Amino acid sequence: MEKESKELNAGYNKWISTGLPYVHLKIAQSLDGRIATKTGNSKWITDKTARMEVHRMRRIYDAVLIGSGTVFADDPSLSVRSVAGRDPVRIILDSRCRIGRDYKVVNDGNRTILVTGKNSKPAGVRDLLTTNVEILQVEETGNRLDLKQMLRELGKREIGSLLVEGGGTVFTSFLKLNLWDTLSVFIAPLIIGKGKEAVGELGISSLPDSIRFVDSSFRQVGNQILFEGKRKKSKDGEDGNVYRIN
Repeated sequence: MEKESKELNAGYNKWISTGLPYVHLKIAQSLDGRIATKTGNSKWITDKTARMEVHRMRRIYDAVLIGSGTVFADDPSLSVRSVAGRDPVRIILDSRCRIGRDYKVVNDGNRTILVTGKNSKPAGVRDLLTTNVEILQVEETGNRLDLKQMLRELGKREIGSLLVEGGGTVFTSFLKLNLWDTLSVFIAPLIIGKGKEAVGELGISSLPDSIRFVDSSFRQVGNQILFEGKRKKSKDGEDGNVYRIN
């Protein structure tokens, strides 16, 4: 049962071998690939059964990550509810350190790591943050945080597995940089039309260059279809995980 053992311990194996967390992207979208309406409304694209499945995912990951836009739009707690399990550490990407005391990820007492840019001035807002919040500053290019550096720093903090829950800009960045290991997509039976995309521009112009998967599967969860797959092996035979970042 070597394959099953590796799958069961995938997160730990990657972290202990490389110092980097195992990265699992989770998307909840409509049939036409939208994660919210054009006004930002996303509650609820998926049904209660699918949301409970997400809570089951959260309880087995060391941390869950979202962008600040999702915090501003939905004010989520990112805790484990409806099922038994531990709450993950919350990782919030906020390049300008704009999140203050009013949001749940700051004021509920659970641990939060606020990832911001080297050029931001977190000292000016520390009085808005509670003691459960740690500020992690990383390099940035063109208002984009250096996710590679962030993953290295999270690994040093013994965060061995990371569930990425959005939004679209965050999903796009992880996919474009190949900084992911597994992808789960909950596809809900509704059409939104113009709205917020699950994934944006990846710079792919040829189908042979499109993202491919191994060990992919489809199953029904409530009224949704859940697709799951792992990154396809590279041409040189290495496995799909990004084990080393130069």
